[in-house]
Amino acid sequence: MIIPTSFKQAYEANKPMWEKVKYEADGILTEVAGKFPGTVYRSRIKTVESVFDKAQIGRYENPLREMEDFFACTLVLPTLTMIGPIRIELDQHFNVAEPEEKIPDPYEFRYNDMHLILGLKDTPLRPDKSILALKFELQIKTFLQSAWSQAGHDIIYKPGHISWGVERIAGEIRALLELADNVLAQIEATAQVLHSRAEQEYAGYKADVKRIIELMEQHWEPADLPTNRRRMAEIVRNYKDMAGITTDDLAKLIEEAKNAKDQVFDFLTLTPTQKIFVLVFRVHKDKVKLKLRSGKFRVLVTPEMIEFYPELGQLDQGRVNL
Repeated sequence: MIIPTSFKQAYEANKPMWEKVKYEADGILTEVAGKFPGTVYRSRIKTVESVFDKAQIGRYENPLREMEDFFACTLVLPTLTMIGPIRIELDQHFNVAEPEEKIPDPYEFRYNDMHLILGLKDTPLRPDKSILALKFELQIKTFLQSAWSQAGHDIIYKPGHISWGVERIAGEIRALLELADNVLAQIEATAQVLHSRAEQEYAGYKADVKRIIELMEQHWEPADLPTNRRRMAEIVRNYKDMAGITTDDLAKLIEEAKNAKDQVFDFLTLTPTQKIFVLVFRVHKDKVKLKLRSGKFRVLVTPEMIEFYPELGQLDQGRVNL
């Protein structure tokens, strides 16, 4: 996958701060886990590819500092009865923020492990105060939830085949973990039987995402595209939605630019999704600017994009900063 040099440099510049947070958090949480027999602790720092993918969604103004799962960790517990005592331990060592709890819809099946946002506490002996502003994610789950998380992730989120029925059944498995093995073995067949009507309603979205993936694979080499093709398609869908165009319109736009030997295709420091945004912006800049001003959309504009198309540097709203 192509990642802009500027983003790699920004990632590497910010990574040492997160490594400091990880070092302190790992020490504390390993000790906490040791107080509860059978509890397992693990952590990781997000890869540059994963951070870049998520930054393009436009959820953060400064993703390299605000992305709460840039560094993330997990406590895996034998039973749910340990959550209360562990929460007491966490409150002693961290500033803890718990997302607002919503009453679950009885007709939905949401993953119910606990997600907390933690921050390191200040002490008189702390020389470096800068890392106190960095928040990170802690998931607390049981071994059954952890097993489903690891087994189900590749089945649900990685394949190119997109099915409302498959994703619905995944929710049902989360609610009935003991049935996971039986349902996963026949998930496609069960989806067709139980969710044919919803699958039909989902067809428009599914067809559009699949069409975008095919379009990108048609015009770019596999090595130039991100591993997560579905997220790539979602990013491209955002760009065309900003311009108010269809996927067929986008395909025509790409074809016309290629036939005209547009220099954007030769600009090696731009990713395929960035090239798509440049193509869309040049033709539909007024609509795109209007959408960005609405606050509903954000776009990651890197120095490489501005170098190729300087007018992008004049965007004053909706831009994501490195």
